[in-house]
Amino acid sequence: MNQRLETLQFFGLITKFIMIAFSLVQSVIVIRLLSPQEYGFIGLVLAFAGIVGVYQHLGLGVGTLREVSLARDEQEASKIFFTSLSVRMLITLPLVFGLLLFSSYITNTIYHRPEILFGTRLVAFTILFNGIMEIVFNVLNGLQKFKQVFILQILNSAVSMLVVVPFVFFLKYDGYFIGSLITVILFLLIYVLSLLKVFGFRLLAPNKSEFKKIFRAVFGIGIFIYIAKILYGLFMQSGILILGYYSTPDTVGYLKFAIGYGFYLLSFSNAVNYINLPVMSKRFAENVVFFKESFKDNFHKFFSLTLFAAGFMTLFSKEAILILAGRNYLPAQPLIFFSVLAFFFLMIFEILCGCIFLPSSDTKGYISSYSILAVATLGVVFFLVSRGGGATGAVAAMFLGAALTFVFAIFRIFQKLSIMVADGKILIMSLVCLPLLLGGLVNMSLYERLALLAFSLLLFWFFTKYLGILNLIQVLRSGHEYAEKPGDRTAHPGDRMKGLDSGYHLHSD
Repeated sequence: MNQRLETLQFFGLITKFIMIAFSLVQSVIVIRLLSPQEYGFIGLVLAFAGIVGVYQHLGLGVGTLREVSLARDEQEASKIFFTSLSVRMLITLPLVFGLLLFSSYITNTIYHRPEILFGTRLVAFTILFNGIMEIVFNVLNGLQKFKQVFILQILNSAVSMLVVVPFVFFLKYDGYFIGSLITVILFLLIYVLSLLKVFGFRLLAPNKSEFKKIFRAVFGIGIFIYIAKILYGLFMQSGILILGYYSTPDTVGYLKFAIGYGFYLLSFSNAVNYINLPVMSKRFAENVVFFKESFKDNFHKFFSLTLFAAGFMTLFSKEAILILAGRNYLPAQPLIFFSVLAFFFLMIFEILCGCIFLPSSDTKGYISSYSILAVATLGVVFFLVSRGGGATGAVAAMFLGAALTFVFAIFRIFQKLSIMVADGKILIMSLVCLPLLLGGLVNMSLYERLALLAFSLLLFWFFTKYLGILNLIQVLRSGHEYAEKPGDRTAHPGDRMKGLDSGYHLHSD
């Protein structure tokens, strides 16, 4: 029964990797066209957007996904879409207006960077259109139109690269925001047309009582996601915002590069969580014993693969910087180790949220974990950066916050469900991948690092086979059977309250 979940996860990961490829090409070109200072300007503006944008969510995207996945038919799904979109606009429009109104004060008075005023105003409109697109995206996922969503995601990444790069070439960092806004508007129209086609170009509005009922159902689970998004936003943006106040744009640019490098690890959790949660929520409601068994089996695979990927990223960080950004960004290399580990722990924590906390309705553990993530990171960032810790202090604080969150989460899960997350298999695979992680801190030649990689690959292959962790051949063989199955969206009305769904993105649009 795990084959369908693993197959959908596999295709989700393939889609994400293709998107990463386009994103990498775009990032490489943009970084090489801009100086570290100009790239730091982009980082500051996106940090503003991250803080402001998170307040529009109210958990509506995730709540919408769950309710649509339980809808009996497209008519009911249409009413859920109408309700969620209406609430989103009531929240987003005042936020966008506020950012436009105070953009001059933020850029000129607080940060003394008038160069980013234009980008800050443009990003306000990007927040608006992204807010709409998130709702549409989650409705399509809730309807389990996975193939359609996968294709649109890939096209979005490709077009973004083709649009953003020329604008950056001619207009520098302002061109980044112009190109991004054009891409968002274009694909918002495409997503909306795709959804309307699914609905037969008939959008039904709920009556007053239906609106209230849907709002309570969506917001009832969404409030916890909303709080988590705010806390996550503090984790992600506090380093750049505080460092931007105390340091130079060049240093902010190095930190942004290091964070962006580690952030690619989140592609794993982003790609599979919107598949994990509908499946794991149903399994928890039907059979807790099978739920625990399937989680352990699936978790071992993802932990092993992503930890090895993290080790690879650390071991060859110097070569990655030279290829992606050039020698101007080599000062960012000491930041890579902490950044990669921070996002590895965060990625594993998000998998735990998607597979354990929300399906089991452990909202207390969910919010407590995110509180630790935000408070620990924010406090340590301010303490270290304000005392001259610079970019190293900021990224080390992110690592500490993510590691503490992971430790708390595994203890909480054991306490509530008696699931030993960090078991013997996890410990063994951690030891297998440890040389790769530490190799990035040691001054070794390229040939020595390649030899270490070969040795680690041999160990990885042996222990995954010996421990029975990976069986990707079976997943691939079952792909043709499951890839096109839409799944069962029918649910008993009472099932709506049997757990929460983490949805697609626990942390961002």
